[in-house]
Amino acid sequence: MAEGHAGPEVAEVRCLLHRAGIDPGEVDGIHGPLTQHAVERSRKRADPVVDGIVGPHTWKALRGSARD
Repeated sequence: MAEGHAGPEVAEVRCLLHRAGIDPGEVDGIHGPLTQHAVERSRKRADPVVDGIVGPHTWKALRGSARD
């Protein structure tokens, strides 16, 4: 998932980012610039490679932080 995508998965990412203490903006299901920057900030916490794409590694990191 990357900038420009929309749907329930984007809403989940935004909720998980919010739970992780990273403000992705309003949870509206749109992966826009605010979500992009929030994903990049979350990736910096877990991985030195920052591309703004929500892939398997990012999903795992976000879902794991939501359980803490």
